[in-house]
Amino acid sequence: LEALDGGHDHARRHASLFLSLSFPFPAVLDAFDAQGGLRSLLNLLRHAAQLAAGATATQKQTASHACHALRQYVRAHLHRRINLCVSAGFGSGASGGRRASAGDHRTPGPGHRAVDLGQAATDRNLRLATHDPRVAASLLKSPWLVMDAFVAQDGHLVMLALLNVAPGDRHFHDCVPASLSVLRAATLHPGARAATAAAVLSDPSHVPAMQVLMDIAARAAGAQDSEAVIDSLHVVCNLVAPPPNMGAVAAAATAFDRSGQPHPSTPASAKKRRPERSDAERFAAGVEARLRPARAALRESGGIRAILSMLLRGAKHLPAPNADAARALCCRALLSLARDPAIAQTLQTLQVARRLTEIMRDTHRTGGAAAAAAAVKDAADPTKTAGHAERARPPGIRDGKPLESGNPSTHLVEAGAEFHAVAVELIALTAGGAAKGSTAAAASDAATAPLRRLERHAIAAATRVQYPHGELLQLIHEHLTNAGMRDAAAAFAAEAR
Repeated sequence: LEALDGGHDHARRHASLFLSLSFPFPAVLDAFDAQGGLRSLLNLLRHAAQLAAGATATQKQTASHACHALRQYVRAHLHRRINLCVSAGFGSGASGGRRASAGDHRTPGPGHRAVDLGQAATDRNLRLATHDPRVAASLLKSPWLVMDAFVAQDGHLVMLALLNVAPGDRHFHDCVPASLSVLRAATLHPGARAATAAAVLSDPSHVPAMQVLMDIAARAAGAQDSEAVIDSLHVVCNLVAPPPNMGAVAAAATAFDRSGQPHPSTPASAKKRRPERSDAERFAAGVEARLRPARAALRESGGIRAILSMLLRGAKHLPAPNADAARALCCRALLSLARDPAIAQTLQTLQVARRLTEIMRDTHRTGGAAAAAAAVKDAADPTKTAGHAERARPPGIRDGKPLESGNPSTHLVEAGAEFHAVAVELIALTAGGAAKGSTAAAASDAATAPLRRLERHAIAAATRVQYPHGELLQLIHEHLTNAGMRDAAAAFAAEAR
């Protein structure tokens, strides 16, 4: 830490490299926290962001190494937090709930044994944080002291400042994926989420956080940088959208409240006066209320137009599985924004449902039929949502991107299924006319390939339909009567006898 705070650039660079390689060891992580090392690391990055173009190449390289060290630091604490939630059995009992909510940041076990902080392990932790209801509820309700310290020291502003100055600079370029990775993990915490959504960079740019994130996503899409596109969209979704399976998350949070510290019971007289919402409904409503300022900030910074551009035009430049993963995140963000009736009406006016239908049909022609079939099957069941489809995804998938040990064809199908599941919900919400509100009908129309529809019509045309003679005559008589043709109905009834 003395080398990190010193004035020698090479000493700071080697100290950053040492920390990035040492954070997988719990003993080093605990010693770093005990001496307030986070402040020194953030001060180094803050100084580099303030210098921006005026920094030397050595200072920029040092900032890049420090950014990688911070990413490893956040990954280590995310790994520790997820393991604590899983091992404590959050929501399964009072003792486990108290352990998960205590904010304990130490993990029992040998401190000299390194933990896995690789990309695949981090992806599994991020997936658990968003798709496992108990872990997601723990992150929403329990304190996370490390992230509180990160926000208190303006770590989110430092990351946004680096993202604002990094594009176009070959030395700062490596700061982009590291900063996005840090923000993606940090915004799982409600305090960091609220602070990031309301953040505005200081002089001279005064750029809001949402604009910085969408600019990074647009630049990355133009450069076909799949990782940066997907990570930036993940951060946006963390800011504006609830967890994919919010009903199960609210139920898990309610179970924790009842097992750990029960709510006082409502008097019988009050229950008779007015119906009370359940604890899960109140929790979900509270989460929605905390997300509204972020949605307003995204709308004010032109985020709707940027997301629509990414969804309808920008994602097609990415490789096959990453394009569907990026479209799925765009749909998820728009789905959360469309909870506002005015935005839903705007999306309907822009014919988003029709254009999404065309994209889904194009994915069929490029080999996404299996994914579409899965989406239609889930859409026909009202109990299944996009969260269920995402939760069923195997751990070898990272946002639709194949890991080293996966099967590329399987990843392609899974990414397509995730996109189709979320797109079906968005189509049902923004479609006009008779299709509005009919999720299964919208899914069947959008996710069925033209050749398959022709086959259905051919089967229907070749099928002989038979009616009982008496019921057919009765139907004709009722039709004539309802049409006001009483004489014709009486003559028809007399002749039919």
